[in-house]
Amino acid sequence: MLDGMPVTAYNDLALLFDNEGIEKVSGSLFSVKDTGLEGTILSPDEAVWKLQEQAAFLNFEGAGRVSASEITLEYVVVISADGKILVTPVWRFLLGEDGDERNFQRQKILGVDAVTGELIWEERGNTL
Repeated sequence: MLDGMPVTAYNDLALLFDNEGIEKVSGSLFSVKDTGLEGTILSPDEAVWKLQEQAAFLNFEGAGRVSASEITLEYVVVISADGKILVTPVWRFLLGEDGDERNFQRQKILGVDAVTGELIWEERGNTL
């Protein structure tokens, strides 16, 4: 959590433990430094409009219909064009029609950068 919002990194933090204690810790652990925003945050309506503008770039691998049942403002870890790892605010569209589907598809990130309006569409997990 950062500023009261979730941070979606490349790997969920996971603890594997047994009767002897912790066996394995994995996931993305990092520290952050506040660099400030370069602009104002888009409204949810502006984020939906940006998503509609860029929808042609989405590939849902043959699915005829994909539901996004919630939109949340959260931080997402991204790699900038110059290779820097950044934590940026994103309007994230949660895929799935209910809580179970959203949880099943939580590794899929469909969002719009809340400052630049850039489309974010990727699957997370087991990288970086």
